[in-house]
Amino acid sequence: FRRLLHILLLSPFMVPGVIIVIAFIQIYGESGMLTKLIQALFGMQKLPYRFGNLGGIIVVHAYTQYVYFYLNVSIALKYMDYASIEAARGLGASKLHIFKTVVLPFILPALLSSAIVTFISGIASFSAPNLIGGRYKVLSTQIMISKSNNYLNLASMQVVILMMMGIAVMFLIRHFELKYSQEASVRSVTI
Repeated sequence: FRRLLHILLLSPFMVPGVIIVIAFIQIYGESGMLTKLIQALFGMQKLPYRFGNLGGIIVVHAYTQYVYFYLNVSIALKYMDYASIEAARGLGASKLHIFKTVVLPFILPALLSSAIVTFISGIASFSAPNLIGGRYKVLSTQIMISKSNNYLNLASMQVVILMMMGIAVMFLIRHFELKYSQEASVRSVTI
């Protein structure tokens, strides 16, 4: 079932973000299927949990954006030179030491590129904060509110703040990329 599992794990790529947010509301929301099921099974009068605000946004973003890490890291691991792991194991290195010194430096570019894509997607997210966020304020929705209320100066300042945050995180990730980068050796195998 490996192929089926791979397709299921990539499913957030196939469904638009707004549809995923609405599906989460239909399943976990106030009148969602799972919420009503838990209420009926345990005979509860009040809601068993509240799906919304920051927690709801984080759950939706985690579901929609883990795919970047899964895809990039799985591809990096697919092309990893496992002879270096065997060599480290043969020299008596522990599993943790092998992970820190062999595996992590190899997959670090995949982790950093996934972090960049996830961050950009997260700060540009509008549907999850708007539909699930409730009173929780997120800069992307605040920009739209300021613009729709004709506070163009405030909206411009919010856009500049969002842009500066994006640039700062990009520089931070670039710093880590340069600090921990290494050249990957690719062995050619003749048959």
